[in-house]
Amino acid sequence: MEIYLIRHAESMGNVSRTIQGCQDVVLTEKGKKQAALLGEYLADVSFDYLYSSDLIRAKDTVKAVEKYQDTQAQIIPFVREINLGPLQGKDRR
Repeated sequence: MEIYLIRHAESMGNVSRTIQGCQDVVLTEKGKKQAALLGEYLADVSFDYLYSSDLIRAKDTVKAVEKYQDTQAQIIPFVREINLGPLQGKDRR
């Protein structure tokens, strides 16, 4: 059995150096390109299952992989990043 753990592509929070936690932050244009390249890169890998959190940055990343697969991603809220409480939205600098 092989398991692939894939982190979401670049998000607006990554660029702004914001602590995201479970905030719903979109992918940047660069992130969308990264996700598309990831999908192409993994096109020859046949996944039995795809799982993603319900956060938009994760869903958009897995959609790019799903495009080349015979299975659809299962969106599961409990696999999202943890809630970082008062740190969410703060600058990491």
